[in-house]
Amino acid sequence: MDIPTERDWLDWPADAHRPLDLDEAYARRKFSGKSFEEALELFRSSDVLMRSEDLSYMPPVPFRYYMLVFKAHVMAKADGEQRDDASDAAGTFLNLVERKLQAEIGFIAPIMEDLLPAIEFIAMNQDKYDAPRDIYGDFRDQFTRIKTLWRA
Repeated sequence: MDIPTERDWLDWPADAHRPLDLDEAYARRKFSGKSFEEALELFRSSDVLMRSEDLSYMPPVPFRYYMLVFKAHVMAKADGEQRDDASDAAGTFLNLVERKLQAEIGFIAPIMEDLLPAIEFIAMNQDKYDAPRDIYGDFRDQFTRIKTLWRA
């Protein structure tokens, strides 16, 4: 998958009467033109909750590209890389997948097969992410909901 182009950011949606979305514009400023490695460094060096929110406001093509970066970031957390926000990274990743499946399945459908192994790993290894179930819920339950939404 190639780095999203300027057209990928601007050609969505086709409705020319859509008002400027400030959250989308901010996400674009943060991520536009960034390679996989540059975006991964952005996840590593900043608040994962903010970066996840940025993803939620992106057009489809940039969303897909940078969601795969987010997946790589979350998977690295299980291996002990910067463990301080591992729980937030895992929880927000699963939440974003679930929300996109519920509200904008067309955004995430083309990459779901790439995401599913990571989603399952996170769900089955919640303790590796130091994500208490009383705070984050049970990731296995969320995995079940995600699988149901994906198969629907």
